[in-house]
Amino acid sequence: MTLDLEKAEKSIKNAWKTGIFSGTINLVLSLIQAGIKFFTDNSAIEFLLSSLTDVALIYGLTFGIYKNSRTCAVLIFVYTFAKIVLSFNAERITGLPIISLVFLYFYFQGIRGTFAYHKLKLQKIKGAVSQ
Repeated sequence: MTLDLEKAEKSIKNAWKTGIFSGTINLVLSLIQAGIKFFTDNSAIEFLLSSLTDVALIYGLTFGIYKNSRTCAVLIFVYTFAKIVLSFNAERITGLPIISLVFLYFYFQGIRGTFAYHKLKLQKIKGAVSQ
């Protein structure tokens, strides 16, 4: 099924909204876990830096999707998929991988949307030039 420009833009919008939601959840959970680690051991700073790098990556890719980047749409999908696989391999199965599957759906739609968007824009430009 091909997308028209309106549906492509809606898919892109849903993908970047999902990215904002995912990044915010990661940020809040990271701050909570870092706070807990602060009182239990000395690894809070390393954990927080690692987690904030993760959050920055999600927000950065989300901004790319907002700007209609096909590369960012694919990368956030692959990144989320890899995190799901790693959580299953680490046998730390919680509710988060299930939520991540929902995120994967929206990221996949974002991939479809960004590719359709660029294809339709190119067709529009070629149509305008040939007239």
